[in-house]
Amino acid sequence: MITAGETEGSDKAAALGHAVVADLTKEDGEWPFFGGRYINPETIVSVDLLPEDSQS
Repeated sequence: MITAGETEGSDKAAALGHAVVADLTKEDGEWPFFGGRYINPETIVSVDLLPEDSQS
């Protein structure tokens, strides 16, 4: 799991999730470096929005 950030409210969390996925799936041929690792955009299977108390 990679934590992309924190925000207040579900609308802002959803917007952040969309922005992160858009950044990770740019079609420039390079794997993005995110959360301390390179990510193959084809391996993203889900984006989870977690309430603050459930993050580890």
